[in-house]
Amino acid sequence: MKDQKLIIEQVVQMPDKLEEGTLYVSKEYALAIHLCPCGCGQESVTPINIQYDPSPTVWLYKENGEDITLQPSILNKACPNQSHYFITDSVVKCCQNNTIMPAKSLPPQIHYVKTNSEFYQLCVKGVKTFELRKNDRDYKAGDIFVSQEYNPETQKFTGRNTRSKIDYVLEGFAGLEPGYCIIQLGEVIFDK
Repeated sequence: MKDQKLIIEQVVQMPDKLEEGTLYVSKEYALAIHLCPCGCGQESVTPINIQYDPSPTVWLYKENGEDITLQPSILNKACPNQSHYFITDSVVKCCQNNTIMPAKSLPPQIHYVKTNSEFYQLCVKGVKTFELRKNDRDYKAGDIFVSQEYNPETQKFTGRNTRSKIDYVLEGFAGLEPGYCIIQLGEVIFDK
């Protein structure tokens, strides 16, 4: 999808039915809401900061005449594609290969991770077929996991990599810290 210009509608309360291609802004309630630009129909609600105070939980709201910019980018996790985009001067500017994928066509993500040599060797031998990781990358079954061997003594990457398909992700299980997951890896494929 090419960059998409949004219609801006200033409102006090949000409408019951949202129109595609419209960004609704309520300064009274410090909210902006719109339908995901991929066409999945999911609502994207963004708390906005109109006082320009830095905050990690709200989007900075800027007006430029009739146009609006929200910062930082918006990642719509409710969307099947997890659409990721900026709204700059009322234009949706996509982050993923400069396009928003049509609903239900998201390719697997590729996750590049640093793996200490000791554990890398166990993965290569097929002894270690899992990873315990902080799930800060939204790992999913079907994604590709690239282990990049790292030598902690030299503090450098060795240049050796392996690829595996993620077969299963275990989260929210008793004994796992919140935000962490166990990743079951499929067959190891060596990069050249």
